[in-house]
Amino acid sequence: MSANQELHVVFGAGQVGPFLARRLLAGGKKVRLVRRSTAAVNLEGVQLHRADAGDATAVAEAMRGATAVYHCMNPAYSAAVWAADLPRIQANLVAACGRAGARLIVLDNLYALGKPAGRPLSEATPLAPCSRKGEARARVHRDLEDAVRRGDVRAVNGRASDFYGPGGVWTQFADRFFRPAFAGKRVVMLPNLYQAHPYHSIPDVAAGLAALGQGPGAEGTFMLPCRPAVTTRE
Repeated sequence: MSANQELHVVFGAGQVGPFLARRLLAGGKKVRLVRRSTAAVNLEGVQLHRADAGDATAVAEAMRGATAVYHCMNPAYSAAVWAADLPRIQANLVAACGRAGARLIVLDNLYALGKPAGRPLSEATPLAPCSRKGEARARVHRDLEDAVRRGDVRAVNGRASDFYGPGGVWTQFADRFFRPAFAGKRVVMLPNLYQAHPYHSIPDVAAGLAALGQGPGAEGTFMLPCRPAVTTRE
């Protein structure tokens, strides 16, 4: 199979998935976007497939023929939901990718790293969760590492933090800043305005994941591209 005949399957049509699908399509790949929602998605040239990633049979069917599979799903923002859903979704993807010989590329966040006392985050930062959400993320990360060590799957992990830019849904700067500001309303920001904080552009996150998915030698964990950390006020 030539490189441009490879099928790349993206699970998740939220903030990053559609940008990733377009990026892969522009690179000449065949692309299938898998989502649970029935909402319309305008992605010309991309195969759309509806499936629930919590269903192992549906996952295997959705990624049939894939060379690379991208996990860009994020369940509802709840510690209980993360603890219940993340392990099951990942286990289904790992099992299906392992059987099909497809590489798994996982979009992860920074929750599992905790609060490393002002030290810059890197690929070498150890897992040190300090919340229930962080513990849920650390668990699935360790599970994935164990699966890779056993030879169950070939996988790579890409980390990114708060998103901004086009396609953002309930991001700090879209829903919390610009929308109320343009409406003349009070702006409330969660991060400390005077503390350095990394923010990731959504198209850059998609580009980083596409690079990991198209680099067969990429393995382990990578920090996805972002601009240098600055204070939220800046």
